[in-house]
Amino acid sequence: MDSRSYFSRGKILISGEYAVLFGARALALPTRLGQHLAVKEVGEPGKMHIRSILNQDDWFRGTCTLPAFEWLELTDERVGEYVKSVLLAAARLSPGFFHAGKGYGLLSKLDFDPRWGLGSSSSLISNLAWWTNTDPYLLHWEVSGGSGYDIACARATQPLVYQLVNGKPGVEEVTFHPAFRDKLFFVYLGKKQDSQLAVREFVRNNAPDSKVIEEVSALTDAICASADLESFSRLITRHEEVLSAYLGMPRIRESRFPGFHGAMKSLGAWGGDMVLVVWDGEEEELRKYFETRGLKLIFRYDDLI
Repeated sequence: MDSRSYFSRGKILISGEYAVLFGARALALPTRLGQHLAVKEVGEPGKMHIRSILNQDDWFRGTCTLPAFEWLELTDERVGEYVKSVLLAAARLSPGFFHAGKGYGLLSKLDFDPRWGLGSSSSLISNLAWWTNTDPYLLHWEVSGGSGYDIACARATQPLVYQLVNGKPGVEEVTFHPAFRDKLFFVYLGKKQDSQLAVREFVRNNAPDSKVIEEVSALTDAICASADLESFSRLITRHEEVLSAYLGMPRIRESRFPGFHGAMKSLGAWGGDMVLVVWDGEEEELRKYFETRGLKLIFRYDDLI
């Protein structure tokens, strides 16, 4: 029986997803953590068994028919509907790949909790595209309205600058390994954002602003080139200010952490799952600050990127 394995990484977007949708250059960081997918043929033609594991426990299990992907059993209907939509899209893009004459067993292992917003969906899409010989961007856009930066990160091995050029993904690998990265932390805000809903609402209610796009792109290039903590902090603060004014939404430090003595930046879709924090003091003091506010999941830069 045929057996294959794939691995796609998670992602962190330093720039705002909203500006990227309209063509701004954005710094994106692939994570050490990702999603592993093992595929094997099984002796049950016309059936696909899917199992997803998180921390050695089942996160999702289901069995569906082939090639219609109708669920015979499943543990989570919401997850099942999403997985079905991706599989149907893959079948449309790769006609004849799935048929009733074969059966498959899929085992997915997540390195991170899906609630953290590191890309459980995008890493799944990338792995399924890899397996089905499908363009991962096309598969992504079949089921998502996002920019596709997360797909670029999925198979990347170093930081990159991502840009949509005439609706097509442009990826430029960059050297971003700041000497001050021991002062950079990622803090999980404790609530998973519905990024797809946020993106749809944004596109429906906003129009491109060339000045914003130009400034965000210039800030991205400057952030990539920043050589010291002071300039980096100044640049990400300005980036936050630009998008705050554009979106008509308060900066994360103003809305949730007033008086915090360090720079702070929203990541990905504005007000998303994690924030980037610059802290020049003792790490223990930083952790105490957030833990007293109920936020205990704090990553060092090198632990995640």
